[in-house]
Amino acid sequence: MTCSRNDVVLLPIPFTDLTSRKVRPAIVVGRKSSDLFLVPVSSVLSNTDFPLQEWASRGIERAIRHQSGRLRP
Repeated sequence: MTCSRNDVVLLPIPFTDLTSRKVRPAIVVGRKSSDLFLVPVSSVLSNTDFPLQEWASRGIERAIRHQSGRLRP
């Protein structure tokens, strides 16, 4: 599978306590060699999140926000 910047992908995202994971959307924000840099997205609002622009043109059904507080290595 080839992924490019701005692609929306589905992948298993771990819960905060790492006991389980759930398939969620993420946006490819960068690529270096075989590494992808992803930002998980959610429709749940938080005071550390900010809205993504142009979501409708990407085929997303409703407005989403990226989870700035949940980036993990």
